Amino acid sequence: MKTTDDIYFYLKQFWRNTQFTSTCWLWKRSGSDRYGRMSIGDHFVSAHRWAYEAFVGPIPEGMQLDHLCRQSRCVNPNHLEPVTPRENLLRGDGRPGINARKTHCKQGHAFDEFNTYWLPNGKGRACKACRSAWTKAHPEIHRKAVRESQARRRVKQHTM
Repeated sequence: MKTTDDIYFYLKQFWRNTQFTSTCWLWKRSGSDRYGRMSIGDHFVSAHRWAYEAFVGPIPEGMQLDHLCRQSRCVNPNHLEPVTPRENLLRGDGRPGINARKTHCKQGHAFDEFNTYWLPNGKGRACKACRSAWTKAHPEIHRKAVRESQARRRVKQHTM
């Protein structure tokens, strides 16, 4: 159980390692993954997670903290929101987030319910207009791909 002295010590450590800007509270000692790390006893914890739990409360089970300010060094609990791992990924600046925010394909066709093909593996989408145009322009490659896909399906069905 943590004593009042322990809590005071960690709060002092927290404030000493926090730099205040006009909006964010930036952790001065960021690790190699850009997220701040804070020493608690004999182990390290993420500084933003510690701040959220210290000033707001526990992080719900299975949730991650999303930095609403998009600043990974920020430890301001008002800039942190518990979200599912999927939501955190889609909100991010990585490839999944960037692609999820696209409203049109490279050729300018809208990604809407009528023009969007969702890949069977669940790992993305494609433009139906572009797929159709490609299929018409490359019928021999398309036929070969269809035959190979059908053969894989037959093998898979026989092995089950």
